[in-house]
Amino acid sequence: MQSSFLRYHTDFLQVAFEKIRLDDEMDPKWVGAWWVGFLIACALALVAVFPVLSLPKVLPESLQWHRTRLHEESMLGTKRRTPECCGMPSASKTAAVCGPLLTNNPDEKNNVPTVTIGESMPALQNNRGPLWYHIWLDVRHIPISIYRILCSSSYMLITLAMAVDGLIITGASTFMSKYLERQFSVAPSKANMLIGGIMVPMAGIGTVFSGFIVQRFRLSCVKTLKFCISLLFFSLLLSPMYLVYCDHDQLAGIETPYPVDESVEVFMINNTEFEPMLKSTCNKRCDCVETEYHPVCAELSDGNQIAFFSPCFAGCEEKYDSKSKRYSNCSCVPENTKHGYRTVKRGYCESKCKGLFGFLIMFAPFCFFAFALGVPLISVILRTVDYAERSFALGIQWILVRIIGTIPAPVLFGWMFDVSCVRRHMDPCSKQQGSCTLYQNKRLAELFLAFGVMGQLIAMILLISTLLFFSAQLRDDPLPTAAVAIQDVSKVSEDNIEGIDEENAYRSASEKLEV
Repeated sequence: MQSSFLRYHTDFLQVAFEKIRLDDEMDPKWVGAWWVGFLIACALALVAVFPVLSLPKVLPESLQWHRTRLHEESMLGTKRRTPECCGMPSASKTAAVCGPLLTNNPDEKNNVPTVTIGESMPALQNNRGPLWYHIWLDVRHIPISIYRILCSSSYMLITLAMAVDGLIITGASTFMSKYLERQFSVAPSKANMLIGGIMVPMAGIGTVFSGFIVQRFRLSCVKTLKFCISLLFFSLLLSPMYLVYCDHDQLAGIETPYPVDESVEVFMINNTEFEPMLKSTCNKRCDCVETEYHPVCAELSDGNQIAFFSPCFAGCEEKYDSKSKRYSNCSCVPENTKHGYRTVKRGYCESKCKGLFGFLIMFAPFCFFAFALGVPLISVILRTVDYAERSFALGIQWILVRIIGTIPAPVLFGWMFDVSCVRRHMDPCSKQQGSCTLYQNKRLAELFLAFGVMGQLIAMILLISTLLFFSAQLRDDPLPTAAVAIQDVSKVSEDNIEGIDEENAYRSASEKLEV
């Protein structure tokens, strides 16, 4: 949807299309209506808010289940949960720290024991006590938890692997549409449509696939980590897709001499290095300005193409023909051109490279394996920390992933484009360089390949190191099957009910004796 709006100019509501002196989105000065998609997405998000607001704070079924599980674990002496981590409302947010009173209240209908959270400290009853005391009870355990989580070697190695992999995925996905525009001369709307049509389905399928594999085969923590390494290995094998690129047509006067320039023979005979110079003998009488970049392309009858900085530097003496969309009688253009004598057309030269299809064929499975890595790694993270610290560990993990990976990723990949720049736009007033107008495709492809391979190798080394040196910290216990879990819950519930019945009978007998 967003790609379709890029075909319209960003000022289409204020300026008529006839007054916009640009033909289409292939013009380097074209700015598409990128903001329309955000408005539509914002409106849809606001509509979805109202059903969410109607939901209760805690679902009744979820509350009943968590209370039953909390009671069962307390009866067995293997309590790993606290009321707060289960999402249960209690009279105090610090009930877990202070040791809440668990009271057995059997359900009259289902005869299933539940749990009532009582007050454990008199100071907390009815919200008594100073505010600073409540805040202190809430935050005093945070430094200890942070220290314990950050000291876990397996946790840190897996988190660093996710951060490095996230850096590569975020950077590539952010700039991939621009990469297609520069490498394969694809229109912005088409590039965004191709990337969105491939990345979104492959990301969803990969995420569901990896989660299904872990759940279906009950993979242990070590086996899940091996599965993650295999996914990373397959994505690494597809990284050479960046070697599929197209060389751009060299710009006359910057990368190659003018074809009708008298100094060409001098360079050929003396084998001297070409010095970039837009002004030449063929356009010296045109008085051209280097700050106005309007690329044009000359299509020769032999199939070759020559790109020029602007119609002025191409030496075009005739005005622009709106019907044929061409300039004619250009003195810097060879005579053997199509569509007339020494003619050029607006915009970049059309790419004759057929590498786009091959690149997309490799890019689709790359997205599949790259996005499939997230769910298994999170399941490993959850089994490397204590149960009560799982949510806190996930929060710290995503902070580190964003600081190390997703936040610097656009800066790093943007730097790759800057390094690959050959010519920049120059402001006519301040004479300062601005956005890039011409990139070197080969250098850009090599940088993407180098950083992609290096990042995935680092992530793989971190995961392999975790598997080899810190496997003892991994809880290598398979996920319980549904049948076993139900059987254990039923058994625990029956034992709890019998214990409660005996306790009630003992209480009633004691009361009778006292009377």
